[in-house]
Amino acid sequence: MKLTDLIGIQLAGWSIENFFEMYTTDEDGKKVHSTGFVRNENVATAFIENQPDAVHHSTKGVLLLTDGKEGFLLGGSALILDEHVLAIELRDKIKSKLSAAERKLLNIE
Repeated sequence: MKLTDLIGIQLAGWSIENFFEMYTTDEDGKKVHSTGFVRNENVATAFIENQPDAVHHSTKGVLLLTDGKEGFLLGGSALILDEHVLAIELRDKIKSKLSAAERKLLNIE
């Protein structure tokens, strides 16, 4: 299942929950690959500590949308813009770049 499969679907049985992501890191400590997610921080930490190259593994708390079997990682908040207002602002900005002759040619007041 993909997150896009849930578009427009009522999400009965799904909830947002705290999980701990376990992942590999590069030499700079940046995330390279997600290993998996667990609910228990102690399990995540013990898993990381018991990897042969533990120095290149880490864990962090994350939010997942889950039904208990599958989960989708949720990122930060999203600012949803009013498309109508944005389109008007863009149109006005574009029009302001036109010369008087260009506006007259295009019948734009």
